[in-house]
Amino acid sequence: MPHPFDFDPLWSKAQLFMERGLEARAAGREDEWPLWASLAAELLGKAALAKRHPVLVAHPGDEHQAMSLLSAAGVAVADDGQGLQSIPMKTVVSRLGKAIPAEFDDRIQKDLKFIAGLRNEELHSGALPYTGLKESSWAPGFWRAIDILLRDIGKSVDDFVGPEIGSVVNDFIESTKKEIAAEVHRRTGLASHAWAKKAEAHGDEEKLRASNRAQAWLTPRKPNITLHDCPVCCCSGELTRGWAILSESRRILQDRVVYDHRYRAERFRCSGCELELEGTAQLAKAHLPVDVAVTDDFSQEWEPDYGND
Repeated sequence: MPHPFDFDPLWSKAQLFMERGLEARAAGREDEWPLWASLAAELLGKAALAKRHPVLVAHPGDEHQAMSLLSAAGVAVADDGQGLQSIPMKTVVSRLGKAIPAEFDDRIQKDLKFIAGLRNEELHSGALPYTGLKESSWAPGFWRAIDILLRDIGKSVDDFVGPEIGSVVNDFIESTKKEIAAEVHRRTGLASHAWAKKAEAHGDEEKLRASNRAQAWLTPRKPNITLHDCPVCCCSGELTRGWAILSESRRILQDRVVYDHRYRAERFRCSGCELELEGTAQLAKAHLPVDVAVTDDFSQEWEPDYGND
């Protein structure tokens, strides 16, 4: 019998909840669709973690009640009457950000936390968060997350929802990608217009001001900021990276160990044309880097000889 935190049961339940959600959407039950969607996304995320190891899904508990963690690790534990507990949605998305660092960026994590927050309001309070909720306010981030998770676990949309409605879900995912492209086009258009007005009024002086402001961002208090040319006005803009490591290598430099890291880029901001982009999807559409190479020097010196040889 499979463990409740194994991949297969989590995957099957995610499929079930997705089916119920799409049925609710087709029937016009707008208050049910985002609820089932949130549950399906959480279970699919847990399935992606469980594919790496079921322990990643288990709630750690305290030092005396780590029953779920031990059970997921294959340790036979006595039933304490409380049952097994899995991690909450906020922990799921945080771990996915580290397990799938190239794509599961801060923007995706915020989108999934948003629909999880609505679900918690619906289930644990007298609020009615789904009343009047527009699908456009939550669905794009949801579909992008579903696309990333399915590709991560090696499953297709047809595997997830069946070939009968697979084409419908594929249309949703493609529509989300088009919306991202349209949003980037809108933002770059506004930025281009704003820069044209500034350049007309101040000429090259405005570009110098923007570059000086960008240099001021580079302080020891903001080690996750690098500069990159803006795709609209070519001024130096602020490219902010997250802390999720995509790759790491070590080398010896003189008497120190240095680490060559690649981090996921999270957002870009230009003070010249006021362009702002967030998430790897928007950055890629604007032809900006989606990762940042950094050499971290922790100044780890080799221990001196003891002098007792």
